[in-house]
Amino acid sequence: MTKNKALVIFSVIMWLIVCQLFFMPIQSSIGQRVADSVQNQLRQELDFSDFHYISRSIADFNKSGAISCPVLNKVYPTALEILDLRYMSESCSNTDFLLNGVIFKTQLKSLNGDIYDFQYISKNPSLFYTALWAFRIIGVLIVLLMIQLLKLQRQKNDLAIKSEKEIAQAKENLSQKLAHDIRSPISTLGLISVKILDPEIRELQLSVVKQINEIANKLLQDVRTEKIGFNILSTSESKELKNLSVFFSDLQKEYKFKSIALKQIVIFNITEASSTFKVSVGLTKILYPILNNLIQNSIDATDNNGVIKISSEIRLGKLFISVEDNGKGIPENILKELGIKAISYGKEKNDNLSGNGIAVYNAKKDLEAFGCELHISSKLGQGTQIEIIMP
Repeated sequence: MTKNKALVIFSVIMWLIVCQLFFMPIQSSIGQRVADSVQNQLRQELDFSDFHYISRSIADFNKSGAISCPVLNKVYPTALEILDLRYMSESCSNTDFLLNGVIFKTQLKSLNGDIYDFQYISKNPSLFYTALWAFRIIGVLIVLLMIQLLKLQRQKNDLAIKSEKEIAQAKENLSQKLAHDIRSPISTLGLISVKILDPEIRELQLSVVKQINEIANKLLQDVRTEKIGFNILSTSESKELKNLSVFFSDLQKEYKFKSIALKQIVIFNITEASSTFKVSVGLTKILYPILNNLIQNSIDATDNNGVIKISSEIRLGKLFISVEDNGKGIPENILKELGIKAISYGKEKNDNLSGNGIAVYNAKKDLEAFGCELHISSKLGQGTQIEIIMP
């Protein structure tokens, strides 16, 4: 509060100084014009009249308000006080801050050799004072208004920061609850998996349980770091390399069992060189859910008996992983927005389960964080191909 008061006082004083500097030259100009008019009039009378008539003219000027506090003394050939009307004025001060007028001193000489000293204050017209005080008052009001607006802006910023903190806390609380709720059925699934006799199914189920557990942990990590994607990694994860043989093997096993329920055909064509390609551990963590989401998008975009091909090959030292379908394709206006913002197309048959396009958006952002690329090509009515390029 003390700081605000000091700012108000300082701003008002500075504004009044600006007003003073602006109006002082105007006052000097007005005063000089009045002084020239008064002195010319008196010089003309002095040449044809005696000091009695001059005194009467000065009194008239004083009465009209053109001048104030006039004093007329004869200094030659004899000293004589002729006129002093200061007693008729409320104040004979020309306070600079109030801009009450400008003091003028001059000598008047007659043809017969008489010399008079004349002193007075040249008054400003009422219009000058109206403009001066309007300028001062309006300026002060503007200063106060600006300070109030700054105060409101600070309050708005404080509320925004408080709101962001509350939202962040709510997100963390929700993520903790979801992660806790997810882990309970995950542990049950893990126990059930042990009882499954078929080793291939048991291995697949344990792999799925591990994926769900990693998603729960990622949710907590994302909210706490206010980041999206697996770009917050430990030092060991960012440096450690791992080949993709297990990764591709798990992906093919998952869709081997999924294909029993699917009406589409999922074909894998993974080269041996691709399986030995090494990438960082962190990249393998994001790659599995990304490919799963892309394959699911292709499934949603194809009709019964549609074909989805997942292939990989190494070219020029880079790994190219492709997900291609013969589905509806994507219009040009939608295609150019994919990866830039969350947008979806061609999932009308599965509205209850299909997403809002955030999978491609997040996939592109997460892959780019690891120096990878994601390219999308499509022809309407023919199908879509999404290619991941890994250095």
